[in-house]
Order: sequence, then C-alpha cells, then structure tokens
Amino acid sequence: MNTYDYIIVGAGAAGTVIASRLTLELNQNKEIPLNILLIEAGNENRTKDMDGNMAAQNPMKLWGDKTLTFNDCVVARSTCQPPRSYPVGKCVGGGSAINGMGAIRGHPEDFKEWQTLTLDEAWNWKNMLNAYKKIECDPLCNNDNHDTKNEIHGNNKNRIPIHRIDVEDWGPVAKAMKIGSEETLGFKFNFDLNSPDSTGVSPFPMNMKKDEKGNLIRVSTNDAYLDPIRNDTTLRNKLTVQPNTLVNRIVFNDDNNRAIGVEVIRKKNNDNNNNNNIGSDDDETTTIILYATNEIILTSGALYSPAILQRSGVGPKDILNKFNIPVIKECNIGKGLQDHPVINGKIILKDFYDVSKRHANALSRFTSNIGGTCFNDLYFVSVEQGNDPRAQQKEEKEDGDNIDDNFPVGYIDVMLMKCNSRGSVEIQSTDPNISPNVNENMLDDELDKARMRYGIRKLVELFRSPAIETIARKSTSSPLSTDENDKANESMIELGRGNDGFGLTLLEVENMSDVELDEWMVQTLSDGIHICSSCKFYFYLYI
Repeated sequence: MNTYDYIIVGAGAAGTVIASRLTLELNQNKEIPLNILLIEAGNENRTKDMDGNMAAQNPMKLWGDKTLTFNDCVVARSTCQPPRSYPVGKCVGGGSAINGMGAIRGHPEDFKEWQTLTLDEAWNWKNMLNAYKKIECDPLCNNDNHDTKNEIHGNNKNRIPIHRIDVEDWGPVAKAMKIGSEETLGFKFNFDLNSPDSTGVSPFPMNMKKDEKGNLIRVSTNDAYLDPIRNDTTLRNKLTVQPNTLVNRIVFNDDNNRAIGVEVIRKKNNDNNNNNNIGSDDDETTTIILYATNEIILTSGALYSPAILQRSGVGPKDILNKFNIPVIKECNIGKGLQDHPVINGKIILKDFYDVSKRHANALSRFTSNIGGTCFNDLYFVSVEQGNDPRAQQKEEKEDGDNIDDNFPVGYIDVMLMKCNSRGSVEIQSTDPNISPNVNENMLDDELDKARMRYGIRKLVELFRSPAIETIARKSTSSPLSTDENDKANESMIELGRGNDGFGLTLLEVENMSDVELDEWMVQTLSDGIHICSSCKFYFYLYI
C-alpha cells in the first residue's frame, strides 16, 4: 500500500503522541475508512519487549547504544569547539525512549511570550496548564500535604505517570547539593518543581512508574500513547507503524504549493519487525514514494526535520543552491537552533554509589537578575555518575603488574536557561544517511556569557561549602589537577571538560578574570541535550 490518509514522519516524542491522538479522534466517525502511517528511521520498540537498559532509572548506557541513536550525529557546541557526539534517539519513541526522563514544565511567563509572538490564545498559560494536566498522572494531584494539589496537577491514569524520589533516597551528590544550596547559598527547598512560582532545591519530577516488582521504570510517549493504540483490536488496523524507513524528502505537487507525499528508503524485505537500521549491509534497499491524501506531518526533531525540509527545497537559498536543490520555498529553516549551555563540575567522591540507581535526583534553581532575564534562569543539576575513566587508567609497574586506581565520581553542573545565542542546522549532503552539520553557537551572546559567569561563580561557592567537602576526596596531588601549587588538602573537584584538556581546579577558576572566564567557558562548555527551535515554520506560513 502506497497511499494513506495521513503520513507522520518520525515516531519520536511528538510523532507517537500525534499518531495516537489522530487515530483516536478520527476513528470517532466509524463510517469513514482510516489509514494513518507513522514512519520511523530507527528500530521497532514495543513496551512488552522493552530492553532493561531502556527501562532503567539511569539511562546513560543508552546514549552510546548504536542501535538506538544516530551514529554519525555530531554537534559543535560553540564556534571554537570541534563537533562531538550528540545522542539523538533513533527508535520508536525517539528521545523519550532514551532521555533522562525529566518531566519539567515550561514557565507561565514563557507561554505568555509565545502567545504574544504568535498572536494565538492557544499558547496562554491557562490553556497550557490544562494541556499539562491532561497528559500527566501526578500523585500531588490528590496529596493534601502539598498546597498546589488539583489546581496545577493532573490525574490522567492513562498517560504519563510523574514520580519524585524522596530526599532520604537521593544519592550523596544530590543530598550535598541540597544542604549546600540551603546553608551556604540561602536557597529554599520546594518539593514541587512544577509549581509556577517554585524556586530553589527540588526533586526531579520524572516520567517513571513502579513495575510489579517495585522497580522504577521509564514510561515514554511510546508506552503511554502509541502502544495502547497498537494493542487495541479496534484501532490497530487504522495505524501502520513502519520502522527502519528513512525519509529523504517531501514530495510536492506540480505547482509546488502542496505536499502530497514522501520519498523513502527502506529495505526491500522490510516486514516492520526487522531491527536492522537503514545503512547496514544486511538487506538491499529500495526507494519509493508514499502518498498522503490529507496531510503530511513532519515530527523528526530539531535536527532531522530541517534536514528533510532542506533536501525537499524548503530552506535558505544558499544551502539549496550549494547542492543544486530546486527552491520550493526560501526561508530560514535550520536557523534559530537553541540548547542549554552547561559547565560540568566533577567531584572525586569518597564513596561509591550504585549507578544502577537514579543518576539525577535533584535540581537547584536560582535567578541571576542580570539584564532583566527570566525567573530561574540558572540550574544546578546533580548527577550520581560512575567512575572517572582517567582515574581508572592502568599504570604499568616496573615488574609489569597493573595498578587500577578506581575513583568514584559525581557531578554538579550549572545550566543556563532561555539563552539568546542561536545556532544552525545545515545539510552537508543530499544523502539522507548522512546527518546534517550542526553548530549550536552557544554563549555567542554577551548577556548569555554574563549570566553563565554568574552561575559558575555560584557553583564555586557551592563547591566550597562544608556539605560538598564532606563527600569530596581531598589530596595534595589530585589526579585531576595540573597545578603543583594547589592549596594543601584541596577538594578533588574539577570544572570543565578535563578529558579534553580544559579542566580547571576551583582555585584556577577563582583566580580568573571575567575575560579569561569567558574564553574558557566557550572552549569547555557542554549542552543539556535539549536541542530545539530550528524549524519555526509557523511564521513562514504568514509571510
């Protein structure tokens, strides 16, 4: 079958929800036949067959899994950094199947701004709050111990369950961050991070639930939205999910004013259950066009949606001309990319932590008040990591024996919200098997730099707190330090990406001028893996 009523391109966090909602709503008219196609470049993924690593509280093993991510996806975090690996979900469920499971809402002021920019009342906070309540099942909805209760939380048992880990069950890094934030920085504790006016230290709200054995497991959009449709005997024939199918481009009609189909590459013997990604040598591929009589809905994410559009002739003219692609619509598709700049803070810990447990338990939020910025524009994020690979490197003795210096590590990172810097996504080939060039261009804006400087100085204050000193190893010859003049008994803490040669001790950061700190930040920053805003097509419809 090559013709469908609707074609949805990308079975990630957005595509799975749209496929579910569209099937349910259109099926209300029983007399009209319904054929919806959901296309996914990656592997099949069913809840009943969920891999243990995917279900686990700690998702970090997934981020290097070549069967679940785009293997060639690399991103330059700033203009002076080379591209580095970036984990983008490539399976049914997309990013929601491999991400850190943070169920964190946007702030009311953000939606007020969106309403103003779009002239659309649908984006106002009242409407968005109702939407949030419909998609979640939050225990705080019926909890008399918390003031917010039903006013801001939902209780939809068929959707995304929200879970928070109690403070007594946090890892050592999260507990120390909480105490240090409260006692040294003066932050407050607020159990409900998603309350509109909350700030300070809060547990992570997560899209997780307890299974029949009492273990916390992931609930992705695939689990909450798509799989129930596929398990419903009255609905499953209305929706076809086609994994391992790569979309090259959108096909337009002769007047180039309506999308009518998609050109796809798939294996000739694709049976929808074959978990061999396109690009492997297992099967021969074929290129065909699939048609939609009603709509084509593009939900391939902030990196691959603009790439598909650019290959289709929709995007900046200079990029299209570079690859001899006929221009269907000249616009800034691929521009405006955003992510959260992050500076890592690594702590060599005294004691090991069971990394099979939750990797991130808490956030500590605060406002810089620099340049009229938004509320809670800076976050500390605690991470109960694993072991520093440099500290585990085996050194050879003279007799040939090995020494395994094994140090447990944790992180407290500082992350910047609502940035002004903008990046870009550009195809580097007309071959859909090749991921686009991505430059996040983070901390290009002077206000962003000033706010991140403020966040780093606060992070150093936190690291100097007694609470952090109780969990950090101390050494006059830290394996992370390159400065022989470090203060005696200095905590073994490093800021920045030490593996790439940009790690600094607390003393080194404290002694930096603002100019020196700016230069170092751009060299060493990472990101929040929350890339967005590269495909603002809404505005172009009205130009």
